[in-house]
Amino acid sequence: MTILHPIVKDEAKWIPVNDYEFYTRLFLSVVQPPKATVLFLHGLGGRIDNHVEMARLFARNGIQVFGFDQRGFGLSGEKAGDMGNSHGIPTVVKDIAAMNKLAMVKGVPHFIYGISMGGTNALNYCLLHSSDSRIAGVIAESPGLRALGMLVPSPSEIKSCEDDDANRLIMKAVKIDLNTLHNNQEILNLMAAAGINIPDSALGTLVDIYTLGQSVIARAPHFTTPVLLIHGAGDPITDSNATQEFFYGLPGNHDKSLKILDNCPYHVIHRVVEHEAEIQEGYMQWILSRAKSAGNAT
Repeated sequence: MTILHPIVKDEAKWIPVNDYEFYTRLFLSVVQPPKATVLFLHGLGGRIDNHVEMARLFARNGIQVFGFDQRGFGLSGEKAGDMGNSHGIPTVVKDIAAMNKLAMVKGVPHFIYGISMGGTNALNYCLLHSSDSRIAGVIAESPGLRALGMLVPSPSEIKSCEDDDANRLIMKAVKIDLNTLHNNQEILNLMAAAGINIPDSALGTLVDIYTLGQSVIARAPHFTTPVLLIHGAGDPITDSNATQEFFYGLPGNHDKSLKILDNCPYHVIHRVVEHEAEIQEGYMQWILSRAKSAGNAT
């Protein structure tokens, strides 16, 4: 028996925000108005086009997804000619604020979902906007609260960026083996063929990620947004122990969930073949249950 899925309408647009041209994609919910909206934040070297399949799954289940290639990454970075340079955390926060407005639908609960660098940026944004009741929850998958291996700047590099902001433009190789992302070989082959994985990042961007992760962990007691954290215990790119430190630093009565996958040596958890269906279904149920609660409260 063939299962027919509703067709998801997908709109790709270039949108000017904060004096920068962003490549965006909107995956319209098959139910209108949607049950929830989500702003998606990709990771270091990523782009929204990496995550089309899950965005369409969400949209088929009433969750509308808006994503964009962040400043200095993907097609946005290619067009601007500033690959790997996020232009600093304050700029990233302003970009997320603007994109949230574009992603939201009046009267519909809104969520942020970030992977890796995007997860750290999402958590930081919620800390800075803790009074914004429009954000009903945040999902952080393998957040980059503490990087591992080649992604960790040396103390001298950190000091160099502090002394001279021009060093933010210095490019440094970020050697990420695609096979450490997940084990869905079909998707990995498509990524390799498309050249999606960006091999360089501005040194200042790496320093920002490193220092921001430490700051987010330290501010965990002040976190007020409902949060779902997920990480593979064997992730070779970002440290699952840092995610646990953040979780256990959250207020005791907070709406918080943590899932650590034992013996999982991958970074993009929702693409790991043996966990894919469970994780993606879990994300949707977490969003929809909180969307329902938020809707009842209004």
